[in-house]
Amino acid sequence: MCKELIKIREFLARGDFNGFTGADLFIKKFIKKGWGQDIAALSNMAEGLRNIALTEPESKYEIAELIDQVIQRAVHRSVNPWKKSIDKVTDFGHFGY
Repeated sequence: MCKELIKIREFLARGDFNGFTGADLFIKKFIKKGWGQDIAALSNMAEGLRNIALTEPESKYEIAELIDQVIQRAVHRSVNPWKKSIDKVTDFGHFGY
């Protein structure tokens, strides 16, 4: 099992997610908003999980569950770059997330 999967698992296992902290993202130690680094980190996590699923097909069901958890954090009010429910977003703009 790869160390990246273990690290992502540990992060997602924390049930008290209320946005990223300075312990999660270095920039948050200095800038409260984080300039989109929070959503970018989750985007990178999702891509990493996809890559793990491709190289370790036996983990695809667990990976699918972890990606669902990443999505839940991405639409969290403290992370969501659109500041409204994702269901109400009609233009995703240049974000590319």
